[in-house]
Amino acid sequence: MNIGAPPTITSASSTNAFTYGTAGTTFTVTTTGVPTPSLSESGSFPSWATVKDNGDGTATISGTPTDAGMSTFTITAHNGYGTDATQSFTLTVNKATVTPSITASNKVYDGTTTASVTCSLTGVVGSDNVTCSAASANFSDKNVANSKTVAATGITLGGSAAGNYTLSAMTATTTANITQRPLTVTATGVDKQYDGTTTATVTLSDNRVSGDVFTDSYTNATFSDKNVGMAKTVTVSGISISGTDAGNYSLSNITATTTANITARPLTVTATGVNKTYDGTTAATVILSDNRVSGDVFTDSYTSATFSDANAGNGKTVKVSGISISGPDAGNYTFNTTTTTTANITAAPPVVTVTGGLFTYDGNPHPAVVAAIGVNSYVVPGTFAVVYTPPGNTTVPVNAGTYSVSATFGSTDPNYTGAVGTGSITINQATPAFSNLISPTIPYGTATTQLEGTISLGSLYPTGNVSITLNSVTQATINPDGTFSASFNTGALMVSGSPYAITYHYGGDANFSASPASSAVPQTVNTRPTSTTVALAPSSVAVQIPSTPHDHRHGRGDYRTFGTGGTWDLRACGQHLEYRP
Repeated sequence: MNIGAPPTITSASSTNAFTYGTAGTTFTVTTTGVPTPSLSESGSFPSWATVKDNGDGTATISGTPTDAGMSTFTITAHNGYGTDATQSFTLTVNKATVTPSITASNKVYDGTTTASVTCSLTGVVGSDNVTCSAASANFSDKNVANSKTVAATGITLGGSAAGNYTLSAMTATTTANITQRPLTVTATGVDKQYDGTTTATVTLSDNRVSGDVFTDSYTNATFSDKNVGMAKTVTVSGISISGTDAGNYSLSNITATTTANITARPLTVTATGVNKTYDGTTAATVILSDNRVSGDVFTDSYTSATFSDANAGNGKTVKVSGISISGPDAGNYTFNTTTTTTANITAAPPVVTVTGGLFTYDGNPHPAVVAAIGVNSYVVPGTFAVVYTPPGNTTVPVNAGTYSVSATFGSTDPNYTGAVGTGSITINQATPAFSNLISPTIPYGTATTQLEGTISLGSLYPTGNVSITLNSVTQATINPDGTFSASFNTGALMVSGSPYAITYHYGGDANFSASPASSAVPQTVNTRPTSTTVALAPSSVAVQIPSTPHDHRHGRGDYRTFGTGGTWDLRACGQHLEYRP
């Protein structure tokens, strides 16, 4: 009788003790049974593995896996006693673990954290074709710095052998540099209106990374000169940047050039009217001014300035035309050629003429001739108040003398004011003339003789006296009709002195000048006749007058002595005749 036990496989039905590419790993299959079972394999046993029956009811599976994965096979235990025991086994070959590492490339700042990395593996079996790559790699931030942390994520394996491996991690880190990005700043000139300076304005732009925040600035931008022109060169200096992202850039330039236009500045030329005195024309004078840039050199001028009309008035419109400018800076401006302003035309004082003149006294009034003369010999209408001095009133001079004349004019023409003119009148004394002078012939012994005449100038008669000279000077009063007379003693006038000059002289008065001495025909004294017949009342007596001289004494004791050849004068003396020289 045989005593035994059928075989039984006591090992676990699966194992993952094997790792790809790792040698020295074994798996033992154990059994029970009497007698000791022998073990064998069948099915999809991996080619890289061997099964060794150890003869003690165990078998060792060993080998170096060449593929990762699972293999299913059957182990059969046979001891001849009872039914063979079989068990299906699953052998799992674990993937080999590889450790990724990355190398990051330095980069020029691009505004992102994106990094470029190269992935490498440690733990690769032999020359297996296995690679790694990262889904993404990023710097810790986007900003420029050295030795910045770069983190790669999403690392995966690739290559024909990749299926045999697993990653120890799907991330890796390293360091790399982000260097400054060269920034080129360009300028666009801004056109400006002429302002007398070379100061320019530009707009800066650059090739920054989109979205970066910083500001371009400059310290100075200047035109090549201040004058108006197109596409003028603008030089920009002192370019700099500032702001959040400025540190990520290095400036390629701190200067730049561009172009821009300087356009002409509108110049407003204004006029200030100059008041004038009425002159009968619309011609006006104005003073021009403008809103030029301080310091600019040019001259404003105009060709015409005219009042709206020629008449006097306040706030009258003045039109200015033909405005132009000239000079070094004139080309930098556009300007108005016409403008208007206001000014006053004040009434003009006319020239008051006072024509007096030189007159000779003629008994008539001699008024001054007055006139107010305006522009272009215009006789200005109005009224005059003429005062003669003396006497200091409006009495027109008649008498000889010098008179000052003041004429005060009041204008009735609104273009003229009143005015005062002065002049003088001189009325010279008239020179009277003698007429009707008496120059008698008298007999010797005539006791008295009446001399007379007239002094006049036409119908004018002087006043005062006429001096008559015969054998003495006698003042004859001039009558209102110019006549005068005086009686002279002529009894002593002898024939021998005959004829005797008679002189008339007028000494003058206020209106008449002294009259030169005037002589009438000389007075003649005739000799006494040798006989004279004298008629006396009541009877006539014939008297023989001797021819020889003698003395005759009048009864009253008067006598005369006559020399030889004398003339006797027969005179009546009461009721008798007498001889008396």
